[in-house]
Amino acid sequence: YKRADVFGAANLQANVDQLKKKMEDANFQAIKGFIEADNNEVYRTIDAVIKNAGMAQKFKTASFPKWLFEALNNYKAKPNLENGEALLGEIDTWLVEADRLSNERNGQIPPQLSKQLKSVLTRRETIREPNHTINQRLTAAYQELETHKLPVLQFQEQEADEVGFELYLRAGFDPDIFAQSFIHLAKAVRADYECDPMNPLSPEPSRYREGISFNKVHPDICWRYWDTKYVERRKHAEDYQSLIGKNPIVNLPALDEFRTKLR
Repeated sequence: YKRADVFGAANLQANVDQLKKKMEDANFQAIKGFIEADNNEVYRTIDAVIKNAGMAQKFKTASFPKWLFEALNNYKAKPNLENGEALLGEIDTWLVEADRLSNERNGQIPPQLSKQLKSVLTRRETIREPNHTINQRLTAAYQELETHKLPVLQFQEQEADEVGFELYLRAGFDPDIFAQSFIHLAKAVRADYECDPMNPLSPEPSRYREGISFNKVHPDICWRYWDTKYVERRKHAEDYQSLIGKNPIVNLPALDEFRTKLR
């Protein structure tokens, strides 16, 4: 698991953070250019929407422009990505509604405001994804970081299986039943997911199978079966043998029959 060393992960994380910063900068520049371009067309349009009687009548309240007005003032006072995105959210809500109202028959939006709305909304669509290249690189960087960390996460899940197996043995249960649970899990996850036939002479299954494994964080289910059925027992044969020898092996079907009789 040397691939998941701390320094390697730190370098990959730094790359992700750097690309996130570039993406945020690109987003902000796109928002800033949209809001402040063309002699403050967006400002003028927002102001016209807020003051328009048709909008106030539509929502039957004088408070409807409050959040739009507040978002605009926040952005003017502190133009950053957070305030820019908040303002865009209000623009999407109120300006789109105003545009819809202006298109209704006998709409109460003046023609000039309707024209302004269409211009603003058309330009709004151009900044939905301001930098596709950076976005692709960021997605790839996230994937590389996840892949780098994967072996450690899989090892932790494998360790959980093996510790659980030892506790199972200490409780005196049949060791074969523990491994068999992964066969049932495989069938529960996918009807066509088969681990059988498997025996000590079979080739060892892959720890991870792309597109079919239960979860990337876990090793492959059939590999987990193999690990607790054969590999783990070979690694700790002496330790486990004393547990099996000291404790009576509990046969689960027989135990169920015994419980039935007790009832």
